[in-house]
Amino acid sequence: MNFKPEPSLLKKEAWPYIIISAVAYFCAIQGCFYIFQFVKGLELRPATCLATVAGMLWGIPGAIGIALGNA
Repeated sequence: MNFKPEPSLLKKEAWPYIIISAVAYFCAIQGCFYIFQFVKGLELRPATCLATVAGMLWGIPGAIGIALGNA
């Protein structure tokens, strides 16, 4: 197996991962918010599985992107 180190957050190579994961999570959350609103005040958020996937694929930049997309 050939592993490469995670990019530093201050370098330019980490920002695309942060932006992609933030936008994907934000769009998925907004889409699921309107579709899965069964009971008033209760949300079903199947898009939260993207946090695990982004963290496994891109590490810390993926997790930070998910946190920004959730804000």
